[in-house]
Order: sequence, then structure tokens, then C-alpha cells
Amino acid sequence: MSPHTEWLVGNDRARAALGLSAGSDLAMLGRPGESGPPTVLDLVSPVGERVDFDGPAAGAMVALADLASATDSFPLVVAAADLSISFPAVLDLLDKPGVATGVQVVLPESVDHGLAHLTAARVGGDGKLVESVGTAGYVVTRPNRVLPGLLRVAPGHRAAAAAAWREAAVVAPADADPFALAVLALVRSGIPVQAVPLGPFAFSRGDSSADGAAGGPWRQRLRGASRGGDGFFSTYAVRPLSRKVTGIGLRLGWSPNAVTAASVALGVLAAGLVATGSRGLWVVASVLVQVSLVIDCVDG
Repeated sequence: MSPHTEWLVGNDRARAALGLSAGSDLAMLGRPGESGPPTVLDLVSPVGERVDFDGPAAGAMVALADLASATDSFPLVVAAADLSISFPAVLDLLDKPGVATGVQVVLPESVDHGLAHLTAARVGGDGKLVESVGTAGYVVTRPNRVLPGLLRVAPGHRAAAAAAWREAAVVAPADADPFALAVLALVRSGIPVQAVPLGPFAFSRGDSSADGAAGGPWRQRLRGASRGGDGFFSTYAVRPLSRKVTGIGLRLGWSPNAVTAASVALGVLAAGLVATGSRGLWVVASVLVQVSLVIDCVDG
């Protein structure tokens, strides 16, 4: 992102990590890509134990099982070694309250290049849990998502994950993608694996990539936080303005209560202008109502 526009997307506090995955053990599966795993390391730093495994899927499952069974005090993060992704893009999986064991998922239509090379998966109708994952030895029916390559295992699920991966090692196809097999093993063992949407972020893995929304990673995150599907005027007028105000509000440290108070105050002022009966003031009131709506969307 240009240094001239970065200030519009929050301050250092707004962009800071909560540290919910700090101290995690980390497993990197496969051959590293050109950019390596620095974004993941930023969120799990200081890293507990780290395993880098580039070999057959069966060996990867054994390595994961050994790592998972070592402790249940911290999360375990599993990443495809050739995944290139930004720091803001992994926050919802690795640094968001309420996420236990989860994997990043992407809508197929969001992938711009190499969709066929990504792991297919099926997410339940409510969008909460992964129901099935495709691998070299298992074809998923009715796939509706793909997996970029990042998984988080909650501390309380590590023992069960270790058992699932040891079982998977016995029957692992030689040509299976280790990351895909790791997720499939968890799902088939009954561990609830949350489907965490990636959002409008850019990423690449091997021959596959997504361009994401316009702008840099933090602007993409701001775009992902803005709800869509509210109609033509809201989508193309209210929401774009609201996102700009949101970035400024984050930069200046506005609280949700302050935003709500400003929105209500403008609405009350607009009502007072309408009560005057002046047509000119009606026009001013209509503008104030729209401004109030834009500010109200900032709170969300």
C-alpha cells in the first residue's frame, strides 16, 4: 500500500494482533515457495516447536502426529510451505476470538488462476464447518470451497488430531497432498473443523492465485469487513463512503459509542430541520440523513 494512503486504514493499535496464536507449534508441509512463511511466523511468534517436512504424505502425517502429541498447551498451526499470503489475511483464522480448530476456505469464483490445482472441499449449508475434503485418494462430492493452505488446531483438539493423523499415515496415498490429507483426517475423525472464509485477500500457492480486492492488504481487510448485498444504492454509494470514514475513524481512535452518538445526533438534527417546514431545509435534512446512514454503517 502506498504510504500516502496507509493512514486511511487505521492506526497501529487497530492493526495490532491480539496474540491468540502466539507460542503455537508450527508445521510447514511441502516444498517452500519463493516468499516463504513470514506472515504466519509473525502471528505465532515466538514459535514453539517448528517442523518443516517435504516428503510423502504418510511421513508428513507421522511428523504432524508427533508434533501434535507433544503438548496441549498451545495451538498447532499447519501451513502449506508454498503458500504466499499477507499478514492481515490470516488474522481471522489465527487471531480471532471464537476460532478453535479451523481452516481457511475460499469460494471457487474468487480464485483467478489455477483453480484446479487447489484442494476442493465442501462446507455445510450454514457455512460453519468443513464436511469433506478432496485428496488424491478421496473425491469430495458437491464441493463448494477450496483450501488455500492454512490450518489451526486448538490445544484441546491436539490429542485427537494426533490420533487421526497416525491413522491417516497408514493408508495415505503416495501422491496425496500432505496439507489436504491433514485436513481430511481431522474432518473424518469427527473433530469440528471451522470453515474460516479468507475474504477478499490476495494469495498464491504454486500455480494458483487470487488477486483479491483492489488496494493493499489492509485496504482489502477493510473491504472484507464491509457487508454486501444491501441493494444497489447501499453497495455503490453508502458502503464505499462508509469504508473511507471507517479507516479514518480507526486512525483517530473513535469508539463505537462515539460513532453511534454522531449518527443519532445527525438524525435528530435532520428531523428538526424537517419540522421547520422549509423546503430548503428539507433538502439539507435529506443530505444529513444520508450522512447519518454512512456514519451508522461505520459502527458495523
